[in-house]
Amino acid sequence: MLGVHESVPPAAVVQPAAVAVTSGGIGSGAQELSDLQQHLLQMREQTKGQSLMARYVLQNAARGEAHNSSFSATATTADTHHPRGIMKLVQSVPRLRFRSQQVHRRKITLLGYQEVGKTSLRKCFESEPFFFKDLPDVRTTTGVEVQEKSMTIDGDTVHLILSDFAGQESYHSHTYFLTERSIFLLVWKLSAVEQDFQSSGINAREEERLQRWIAEVFAKYPHARIVLVATHLDELRVQGQRSVEMILNKVEGKLRSYIDDLIAASNATAAPTPGTPALTSSSTTVGGASSPSKEQTLLHLAQMRDARRVIVGNFAVSCKTRLIIAAGNALRHLSGQKISGLLRYLGMVVKEDCFADREYPAAVVPGRHVKLIESLEDMKRRHPFKLLMRLGEFVQMAVNVGIESERELLQVARLMHSWDIIYLFNQYSMEDNLLIVLYPRWLNRMSASLFSYAHLLRTPLHMRSMIGGLEYLVSNAEMADMCLMRKGYLRWPLARVLFHKPLSDFLRHPPDDADITMCLELLESMQLIYPVEVECDEFEVLVEEVPVNPSVGRPVVESQKITRYYVPSLAPLETPQSLKKLAPVLFHRGVRVRLEFNLLPDEFWWRFQCKLHRFIKVVTVYQPALGGVDDEDLLLNGFRLREADEEHNRWRDSLWLMGRGCRVLVYRDGANAVSVLSAENTPRGSEEVLQAMEDALTALLRHYKGVQRRTFVACPSQDCGGWLEADVVASSVSITCPTCKQTFDSKQVVSSGVGPLGAPRFSQTLLVEAGELLAFCLSHQSCLHMCRYLGIPYKGPSPARGESVEAAADSESDSGQADVLGTHVEYLHALDKVVQAVLFRSWMQRTEEQERRRRMLEDEPTPAFF
Repeated sequence: MLGVHESVPPAAVVQPAAVAVTSGGIGSGAQELSDLQQHLLQMREQTKGQSLMARYVLQNAARGEAHNSSFSATATTADTHHPRGIMKLVQSVPRLRFRSQQVHRRKITLLGYQEVGKTSLRKCFESEPFFFKDLPDVRTTTGVEVQEKSMTIDGDTVHLILSDFAGQESYHSHTYFLTERSIFLLVWKLSAVEQDFQSSGINAREEERLQRWIAEVFAKYPHARIVLVATHLDELRVQGQRSVEMILNKVEGKLRSYIDDLIAASNATAAPTPGTPALTSSSTTVGGASSPSKEQTLLHLAQMRDARRVIVGNFAVSCKTRLIIAAGNALRHLSGQKISGLLRYLGMVVKEDCFADREYPAAVVPGRHVKLIESLEDMKRRHPFKLLMRLGEFVQMAVNVGIESERELLQVARLMHSWDIIYLFNQYSMEDNLLIVLYPRWLNRMSASLFSYAHLLRTPLHMRSMIGGLEYLVSNAEMADMCLMRKGYLRWPLARVLFHKPLSDFLRHPPDDADITMCLELLESMQLIYPVEVECDEFEVLVEEVPVNPSVGRPVVESQKITRYYVPSLAPLETPQSLKKLAPVLFHRGVRVRLEFNLLPDEFWWRFQCKLHRFIKVVTVYQPALGGVDDEDLLLNGFRLREADEEHNRWRDSLWLMGRGCRVLVYRDGANAVSVLSAENTPRGSEEVLQAMEDALTALLRHYKGVQRRTFVACPSQDCGGWLEADVVASSVSITCPTCKQTFDSKQVVSSGVGPLGAPRFSQTLLVEAGELLAFCLSHQSCLHMCRYLGIPYKGPSPARGESVEAAADSESDSGQADVLGTHVEYLHALDKVVQAVLFRSWMQRTEEQERRRRMLEDEPTPAFF
C-alpha cells in the first residue's frame, strides 16, 4: 500500500545524553554542554544555504551507509566536547570525485489543438527511417504520450523525449508538465479553403489557438524555443515552395508580432517602481523580501527582449508523403526532404540549446550530479514499487555523492524534473517538496484519467469511440459520477473507478482506499483540486462516499458530512453579469483594488482559486420568502429548493470570500485584469484575506516567469473613477490622481478599512437595479437601512403594505442614526442574501431557457381527423 501521510522526520537535535560529561564536575559539564549547543546553533545559521554536508551532519540527518565507517572512526578520535571536534567530523567526510559528462538531452513537446496531426507527426518521428505504407490508426490522445529517441549529431549523441500533449481544453493538467529545457513544437493545420479564398492558409480560430499556446509557454518560460509545424500539406491545392512559404511567413509574422506585444506588455507591467505591490496597507514586502534593484529590473527587461527570437523554425509537413517545406533563407535547403530532415534539425536545435544552457554550459553535467542521477535510477530499479521519496532521503543521497549546497541540490533536482526522472511540486524551493514523485509519467497518467472523463462528457455520443487510452468502463464511471462532474465535483466512487487501472498497473495488485486517498492528495498538492464538505442526509450516499476504515474493513459513518473534491478548471458556472454590474454600488465603502497583468493564463487563475479555497463562502440557492415575518429588522430566510441543490457560487471566473469581518469579491475583469472589492463591518477587517491573496500571488509568480503584474487602488474622490498605483501610495507621502488631477495624502487612500460615507454619482438605472435586487431578497426596512449605510438613495419598489417609503424612513431615523456613522451589523449578511438572490434569478432564467428549448425540439401534435 502506498502511503502519502508519512511526513519528513524533523532534524534530530543533539541530546544531552549523547555528549559525555568531563570529570570537572556536573556544573562544568553542564556549562560545556550549554556552550556546545549554543555553538551548534550558530554553526547551523552560518552554514545555512552554504554547506549542505555540514548542515545535515550537524542535524544528524545525513548518515549514509557508505560513510558510517568513516563517521565512527572520526568520532573516536575527535573531541566531541569541543566545537572543533564537530568541524573535524564534517571535514573528515571524504570528498568523492566523479567524471563530468557531456549530455545532450531535451524534451520535444508537441502542442496544438485537437485533430491537427500531433500524434501522427510523433509516430512519423518514431518510425524514422522506416516508411509507412499506410498511415497508422490514430485516436484522440489521452493526457500525454511519451517516447524517447536518440540520434547522432556531429559525432555527439542527442537524446530526445517526444511528449505528445492532448489538445482538448478539458486536459487542464497537461500544462503542469510543461518543463524548462524543452523545445516546443506548435502544430497547426493548414486550410485549403483559406488558401483558395484569402491566401492565408490559416483561419482565425486556428490563429487564436496558436496565440493561446504561445501565451501558455511564454507565461512559464519566456526564453523557450518554439518551432512552428503546419500539417496536412498534401491537402493544399498549390503545394509549391513559393506558395507554401508565403503562408508560413504570414503566420510566423503574426505570431512574432503577438510575442512582441507580450514583451511590450511585460516591460510596461514590470516597470521599476519603489515600494511594494502588497494588497494591504503594510509598508513592508510580503515575507520580508526586499524590492528588486534597478540593475536587476533592467537585466530582467533585457532578458525579456531576447524572447522575440524564440521562434527558431517554421515548417510544413505531410504525414502521408513524408515531405517537408521549410520557410526562411537559413532553412530553405531542407525543403523537399523527408520528415527525417525535420527530426535531424530538431536534434541540432537541441544540441545548440544544451550548449547555451546557463546552469550547465556546453552541456557539461558535473560528475556528482551524474552520480546522483545514477544512484536514483539504481534505487528505482531496486525498488520498482516505490512511488514517493521523502525529502530527507533525497538529501541524504545528494550528500553521499558530494553535493555541498542547497542551491546545487535544487539545480540538479530541476534538471531531473525537466528530464522526467522525478517530479517536484515546487521547482524553486526544495523545502516545499516534502515528498518527491519518482515516476512523473505515472503521475501524468493518473491526473489524465480525471480529465479524460471530463473530456468524455463533453464529447457527443457518436464520437466517443474516437477517444483512445480510456482506462475504465464508461458505464461504471457514469454510475459512480451521478452527474456531479458536470458541476465540477469529484465523488469518491468516481475516484475509485478512474484511478483503479493506473494504481493496479503500478502496484501489481488491486488498490484500496488508502491508495485512492494518496492519489487525491497528490492532485491536491498539484493544486488541481481542493476538498469541500457537503451535507448529506441519505445514509446510502454517506456509506458510498466514506473511505473504508482499515481497522474494521468497512466504511464508518461518523457525521452527516461527506468530503468531495472540487475541480476549478471544470467549473461550469460563471458569475452572473448582474452581480458584476452592481458590485461597485454594493462595495463602494470598502477596498477597491485592481490587478493588471501582462497576461493571465487560465492555469494561473485556477491555482489561485485552490490556494484561497479555505476563505470561500459557499452560498446556495434559496427561494426568497417575503411574507409572514414579524421581525422586520432581521434578514429574511427562504425556502430550500431541492431541485437546485447543485447550484452554488463556486464560479469559474470569480471568488466570493469570507473573513472574520468581511466579504471579498474577486473576479476576472477582462482577459488580463482582476478586480478585488471588499466590504467590512469592522475596521481593517479584510486584511487577513487580502494578505492571503498577496501571499498566493507572490508564490504563483515565482512559477510564472513571464507573468508580471501591477496593483492599483481606487481614487478616494467620489466623482473620480481613476486608479492609483499601490506602490506609489505605499512609498509616498502624497499622490496625485492622473484622472482627476487631485492630490491626496496617502493615508486618505482606502487600502484597508471602511471608507467614508458618501457614494459616487451612480446612474439612475444602476440605482434602480440595485434597489430592485435588494427588495427581492430583503425586507423594506432592511433595504432602507442598507441604502442609508451605503449612502445611496433607495430607488426600489414601494413596500407591499400601505405605509409609504417616507414613513418607513422616518420611523427608522432614530434607530439607524448610530449605524450611519459606524458600521452596519447586518451588512455582510445582506450581501450574502444578495448573492442568493442573484443565484436564484440566474437559475430561474437558465431553467426557463432550457424549458423553452425543450418545447422547441418537441414535435407538434398531429391533428386527428375523424
